[in-house]
Amino acid sequence: MTGRNIITRELSDSIRQCLGRKVKLTLKVLVKVETRGDKTDNRVLAFASCRLFVLTAKVPTRVDQHFHYLDIQGIESRRMKVKGGKTELRVVVRRGEERKNESKCEEKNGWVG
Repeated sequence: MTGRNIITRELSDSIRQCLGRKVKLTLKVLVKVETRGDKTDNRVLAFASCRLFVLTAKVPTRVDQHFHYLDIQGIESRRMKVKGGKTELRVVVRRGEERKNESKCEEKNGWVG
């Protein structure tokens, strides 16, 4: 694992301040999120006891998206042949009666969890 894939103490403290001290995180993973075309941004996936948070990977940290686990209909992870063998993570969320793809992430470390 290289140094840039590790969540720094500074970033971890910023995540703690953003979410509050009462939120207990079980897993934090640094990922790249494809925003527009070829542009990618670094994000942190933070798994709590009942929510999944997508946070910015900068200090100060802010919450980009959050999902309750009961609203998530599926999490799909697959290796892409076209994009140089990168892993794609897709979260499918149900909001009311509608199903939509909320987040497409490319993981830096190779796999989640």
